[in-house]
Amino acid sequence: MINTPGINATTYGAAAPTRVQLLSQLNDLAAADVDLAAVQWVCHPAMAVKLYSVTDAASRPIYDGATMLGLPVKVSSNCPATKVIA
Repeated sequence: MINTPGINATTYGAAAPTRVQLLSQLNDLAAADVDLAAVQWVCHPAMAVKLYSVTDAASRPIYDGATMLGLPVKVSSNCPATKVIA
């Protein structure tokens, strides 16, 4: 799935991604003419825990356990622990 056209998987390593990095993933999809209303995030449970620490410019969390940046999030141990897929 990760190497499928239209799938945007970014490796972040041990650190949580920043809001800007996640928005860049969405921007890449928009530039590829992907319908952003149909996009879902996928991440490993360990990455989901890290995502709770990511905030917007007003220090509000961007991940609430169900959505991130307004899009649904699916958490799966089948996703590599260092990737966030959109």
